[in-house]
Amino acid sequence: MFKYEKKQEALLTRKEFIVRLGKHVWVAFLFLLVSLLMGMIGYCYVCELEISASFYNASMILAGMGPAITAPSDSCMWFSGIFAIYSGITFLAGTTIIIAPVIHRILHIVNLDENA
Repeated sequence: MFKYEKKQEALLTRKEFIVRLGKHVWVAFLFLLVSLLMGMIGYCYVCELEISASFYNASMILAGMGPAITAPSDSCMWFSGIFAIYSGITFLAGTTIIIAPVIHRILHIVNLDENA
């Protein structure tokens, strides 16, 4: 999806790096938005909550705060648990997507110093 320069290639300019970082942030944002929509749909249909309550509950779980509304049924509890596990993975994946170009740049700089 993203193309990085090889260790033999020159380091990206600051402007090119900022553009790359912006693309990563954009992908992470889209991933978070899709996850939020999935949670909202699940809370609407499985837990039979209104859209505003579904948004509130899904966003609280995605933010790591935990469920805001008590689950009214067993199926809602199952969905909330699965969505909470998914949200933890989503947080890690989103963070990794954003940090990846920074780590790559640091490692590229270290490798350039070794070759000098």
